[in-house]
Amino acid sequence: MPMDFEMMQTYNYLKQISDDGNKLIMVLSCACGLSEKKGEEGYTTFLWACVQGDLQLVRSLIEADCDKDVANASGFNGLLLASFYGHLGIVQYLIDNGFSKNWRDKERGMNAIFVASTGGKLEVVKYLHSIGCDVNSKQKDGGNCIFTASQQGHLDVVKYLVSVGGNPNEKNFLGVSPIYAATFQGHLEVVKYLVSIGANPNEQDKTGNYPINIASQKGYLEIVKFLVQSGCNKNEKGLFNVTPLMIAVSEGRFEVVEYLVSIHANLNDKDCMGLTPLYYAKQKQNQNENHKKILNLLVQAGTQ
Repeated sequence: MPMDFEMMQTYNYLKQISDDGNKLIMVLSCACGLSEKKGEEGYTTFLWACVQGDLQLVRSLIEADCDKDVANASGFNGLLLASFYGHLGIVQYLIDNGFSKNWRDKERGMNAIFVASTGGKLEVVKYLHSIGCDVNSKQKDGGNCIFTASQQGHLDVVKYLVSVGGNPNEKNFLGVSPIYAATFQGHLEVVKYLVSIGANPNEQDKTGNYPINIASQKGYLEIVKFLVQSGCNKNEKGLFNVTPLMIAVSEGRFEVVEYLVSIHANLNDKDCMGLTPLYYAKQKQNQNENHKKILNLLVQAGTQ
């Protein structure tokens, strides 16, 4: 998010004071409330300095007694922002100066090691773990650090968290596992790694869907192939008894449909309403060229 114009003026003014080393003017600026002026999304100069990685400005503001406990409109304080953006020096400085390493935002319950995992900031994650932060920290929805790193595709962070005791099978409150989350976002290498360490690629979420159904829906052909090769059922029935083939047909994922047909997925399976892949194809045939190709492919393959 870019800084708005008025906030930029305030930020640049206070930064210049900091760069000049003028401690008296900085103290006076903080005392008169200039440092507490908020821009869009509730960001103060202190919070912006944490985002920008300006350790000198962060230090100057804290020494001048600015409000260091302020949070933005999303509930993130300076420590969470510095952790998310990977500014290790600021993270260390804030913790050394009284910030709780386990502080959480009120809305989602995220702490520093969780947001660093989300942002893929490995060195920050390592540091926070080294000072005792829990690598199995969860946000309020139940997702842990490995879950969020997997969801965002940060393979190096996932590997590190696993190596220091993170649980790669922890599900959130919707029953979504890290491997499911990685599949949903199309992160093939994360999926491969999680399977290699024993994560179950065939676990349902609470709606009844499986990773292979989601990969087919999204059109992630390489993930679909990998899941099948890893033992997932190519005819797995998820929510409403919809199979990977049905959902790929419905979404117009021609390459996935072509692959599933080539490995002899059941062309005549029925969902909970008794509808077949061919029915889905006929319903969508006029939407675009992919849907037309899918209908022709199914007819040529002998579906009924």
